[in-house]
Amino acid sequence: MKIGPPGVDFRKCLIMRQTNNVCNGHFFLYLQIMEQKDYILREIEKMGMMLRAVITKIFGGNANNAIPEEKQFEEVTEELLENAGFDLNGFIQMDDSLAIKYLENRKDFNIRNLEDLALILEKLGGENRLLLQQKALLILEHCRDKDHTYSFERENRIGALKTVLEAGSLFG
Repeated sequence: MKIGPPGVDFRKCLIMRQTNNVCNGHFFLYLQIMEQKDYILREIEKMGMMLRAVITKIFGGNANNAIPEEKQFEEVTEELLENAGFDLNGFIQMDDSLAIKYLENRKDFNIRNLEDLALILEKLGGENRLLLQQKALLILEHCRDKDHTYSFERENRIGALKTVLEAGSLFG
């Protein structure tokens, strides 16, 4: 029985309204997943900003306020521990498989952040220089294995590090 004007079917309108008022449980599950992804993305961005700040502070400053090579390691270690909860001393003492597992378990490292961390380790001076360069090489090779994009810059850095480490092992 039709009550409305010709051409209007209220039954379809009512059905549409009913389905729109029904709460869909999957939507809230989707929101929760999105919130987790947003949180992880924010953590990745924070880590990236912090690593680039360390690079600028330690290596990118002008000659007047450059940090001496002996203090660079201490400064970077302190900065990473305070701002990112990353224990550089512990990391460089880990064996390679454990170090990679540690990096994979941290949600705030993406490929770019790992490459920035490797850059910091490459450029740090001091008594642990060869060990730091070995870890930088390990990180860059891990990035090469995990990244779906070929990077000429990364490959050049890997080649340069291998050359330096081979020369260091011959003379050291």
